[in-house]
Amino acid sequence: MHATATEPNAPPSSSRRFRWRLLIYVGAAALLAWPAWEIGCVLFAGNVHEVIPGKLYRGAQPSAKKLEALVQQYKIRTVLNVRGCCWPDAWYIAEAAACERLGVNLEDVCFSAVHLPSRHELRLLIDVLDRAETPIFVHCRHGSDRTGIAAMVAELLLDDKSYDDAQRQLSMRYGHIPIGKTTMLDRFMQLYADWLAQTQQTHAPARLRHWILNEYRGGWCDAHFEKVERLFDVPRVGKSLEYNVVVRNTSTTAWQFRPLKTAGYHITYKVINETQNVIDEGRAGMLDALVQPGEKIQVVLIVAPIAAKGNYRLQVDMIEEGHCWFHQTGSELWEEELAIRE
Repeated sequence: MHATATEPNAPPSSSRRFRWRLLIYVGAAALLAWPAWEIGCVLFAGNVHEVIPGKLYRGAQPSAKKLEALVQQYKIRTVLNVRGCCWPDAWYIAEAAACERLGVNLEDVCFSAVHLPSRHELRLLIDVLDRAETPIFVHCRHGSDRTGIAAMVAELLLDDKSYDDAQRQLSMRYGHIPIGKTTMLDRFMQLYADWLAQTQQTHAPARLRHWILNEYRGGWCDAHFEKVERLFDVPRVGKSLEYNVVVRNTSTTAWQFRPLKTAGYHITYKVINETQNVIDEGRAGMLDALVQPGEKIQVVLIVAPIAAKGNYRLQVDMIEEGHCWFHQTGSELWEEELAIRE
């Protein structure tokens, strides 16, 4: 009697197929578990993470109850709010009251998620990091963009981290999605990397400190107004005002002026009344012109007629359309007090 040989191409048994499917399902679940956990932390658990053990923690805007839990868990001594002082908003009042009740210091630095950081606020951040009691809890609204920049700067200044390692503080793990206007924050840190490359240096805490305090001027949003000269002596009700404006490009990047309001660079103005409300704003330099670093441009700025007599303030600034007014990154605007007569 002869034994029957198994066919070499016979399909695997149902039990083997089951084991293979189980392995595939388990592997897929393992691969998805960590991203799902991180997404859950960002969306539902306050986006709280350790940055420097025992020194710095980051997260989203906490409620008063959540802040108390964070203080107890991590022994927080300073809360660093990078949304800026927002008195009298309810969330800010609640946070200030909670810090006072818990005996915790509250520090305010004002960053934006959609334009380059102000050089003044960056210097304030360094000052806070130098003198604040640790551990520090830093937050913005979602704990993703503004918090990422603050955490990255802190890690580079206070910890022995490489630039590449610290750059992960501004990543999708914490909810930062580099699409659209939030890419300005990535471009900000690239300015530092470019400066290191141009000067043939590698990162060190002292070099970042020097760059922020002495080299960074708001990136490509830096201008100097050499002349803003009114062409008529007496501002009157119902009469437009004309100014001869000369502004120099003091950044390291060329400005491309465009004849469209939605693109390029322009000279812009705001008229502010005695109650600090903006009653008018407009633009000049609606033309095709390229202004290289170090060069200047001269235009005529026309301010629309003001309807009522009184005291007003005129502010003249540069703007990159779709990004920001230059003063938001620390460039100096030009101001004049206007006494409008009949």
